[in-house]
Amino acid sequence: WNKGLSKEIDVRLKKLSESCKEIAKIHPKWGKTGHKRSARELKKFFKTLNRGPTKPEKELIPLLAKFQFLYNGNGNVSIDGNIPDFIHKNKRKVIEVFGCYWHSCKECGFNNNLIHPRQLYNNKLKNYNISEYDCLIIWEHELQNKNYIIDKVIKFMEVY
Repeated sequence: WNKGLSKEIDVRLKKLSESCKEIAKIHPKWGKTGHKRSARELKKFFKTLNRGPTKPEKELIPLLAKFQFLYNGNGNVSIDGNIPDFIHKNKRKVIEVFGCYWHSCKECGFNNNLIHPRQLYNNKLKNYNISEYDCLIIWEHELQNKNYIIDKVIKFMEVY
């Protein structure tokens, strides 16, 4: 399934896989649908990954800072067991950045349901809603048009 991916991505995936195996030994329910992860578990998990922002997240950091959104992909804040990519300073609003490959973007023709079932993302959005957070999804392919992103965020801030 990872045919054609760069060696850097392949190394990150192996590291992620090993981290998941270690956590699974300690927490057998980790990753199972419906299992609520504690903030402590999530911070420990993200620390083992030593994860920084993805390329799409890096592009959005300066753009979203104008709207008072802070990057949170490092796991500082968890909401009902989910870690949003960006969180607003003062309002109960989060932004998730979906990469087209990893999140099975239908517009781009990807279908990786074996890796990330769409149901998991529906559950994630439902959990934000239950926790009274509004969530905006920004797809990787939308980053080609910065004005579109700005308009989308402005509408998100006004409407909700």
